[in-house]
Amino acid sequence: MKNQEAPKSKPRKKTSSGCPSIRDIALQLGVSKSAVSLALNKPEKECLLAPATRERIIREARRMGYRTNTIAQTLRTGRFNAISLIVGDEPFYLPAEIAYGAEQCLEKNGCHLILSWLDERRLTSSDYVPKILDEWACDGLLLHPPRRFPQRIQEVIERFKVPSIWLNNKLDHDCVHFDDFAAARDVTARLIGLGHRDIVYVHLYDFEHYSEADRLAGYECAMRAARLKPRPYLVRSEIALRDIRIDNRHELADAILALKPRPTAILCYEMAEAGPIFTSALRQGIRIPGQLSLVTFGGAKRNDSGFSISTINLQLEELGRRGAEQVLRKITHPRKALPPVVIPLRWGEGEVTIAPPSRRA
Repeated sequence: MKNQEAPKSKPRKKTSSGCPSIRDIALQLGVSKSAVSLALNKPEKECLLAPATRERIIREARRMGYRTNTIAQTLRTGRFNAISLIVGDEPFYLPAEIAYGAEQCLEKNGCHLILSWLDERRLTSSDYVPKILDEWACDGLLLHPPRRFPQRIQEVIERFKVPSIWLNNKLDHDCVHFDDFAAARDVTARLIGLGHRDIVYVHLYDFEHYSEADRLAGYECAMRAARLKPRPYLVRSEIALRDIRIDNRHELADAILALKPRPTAILCYEMAEAGPIFTSALRQGIRIPGQLSLVTFGGAKRNDSGFSISTINLQLEELGRRGAEQVLRKITHPRKALPPVVIPLRWGEGEVTIAPPSRRA
């Protein structure tokens, strides 16, 4: 009797991209295709597989060079699993921490982030619609303009009913922003509690952003509550930050330190103003913090000069994360107006804030 040859297995069908398929991974591991699909397409908290099994499948898929076929997935589910983060370009401003926080949240929920921006120079054209709004290419939007988007763009978003959340914008609903008023009020009250009376608030530029009015109002609220006269220094520079060639911030810093009576404490809108004041004080022999306490809002505490400036830390990563959480909720309930998410700001201790000379022994 002749030896019978084992039946030959059917040749595997190559995918158009040359990448292994779900079937290939299942054959390699000896599991079902549905198990592989669950492991690769469901977030960990929604996957019904044992964690060890899911991890083994994901590890083997990576080893084999598997890549998800998002076209097939979109056709099957009607979802792109993608959120677009839209920023303006006048000026272009996007702290990396915001994108990182959003991406980390989205990745845990099986989604990813796409970066888009508005060409604000074309907004005067009546037929201009950003590509990301004109095509169905994402499930929702995170909007982070340096100032309020033009009304026409807001109307386009409303017309297409794209689930959207506004980042660092203060609106009646569907937004995530910082509690700038409370932060400015509390830090001013803290300076007053240390014994400061001549406290100046400094903001040199006009960004048309809600935080400008809120931080000033918080400062003024604390000053009036202590029966002190607010001393805001709000010179609007004619040179925009993005177009600076001859930086006049140092001249303005000199003028601030020449005020009568000279301030014993200064609260700045941002680090771009605190830095020049700091260097101007050093240049004039004004001791910091001996004769001047300095506080600013900022994304991180800076110590470029060897001194760490006391900073009200903007929780930018949390802003991105909370925004991503909200847009995922908005996708689930697109017609529901979500209440604003307000993020408190944290005080970062620094080396340049102490009691004024008159209160120290």
